[in-house]
Amino acid sequence: MSNNNNLESRFKLEFLELANQPINIESNALIMWCVCSSLQLALRHPGHNGPTADITRDFAEKMFAEIAPDGALKEVAERGWHSEYDEE
Repeated sequence: MSNNNNLESRFKLEFLELANQPINIESNALIMWCVCSSLQLALRHPGHNGPTADITRDFAEKMFAEIAPDGALKEVAERGWHSEYDEE
């Protein structure tokens, strides 16, 4: 049990340090669309809420604004947040 407590303590310290570590990712719009669409799916789960969900949603919304600022892509991206557009 003490091993789990040690892991939890180490994790908390390392996790807090992440906020100060910028990263650069080279990708393309298609890959980011797929990632953000998957994030939408995860965020629609009723148990996925709280601070990490808020950060994730903000990220996905910003990415969609970059890769789909208008047109059909924007409309489809926006529909991804709403269950009434789900296909059976």
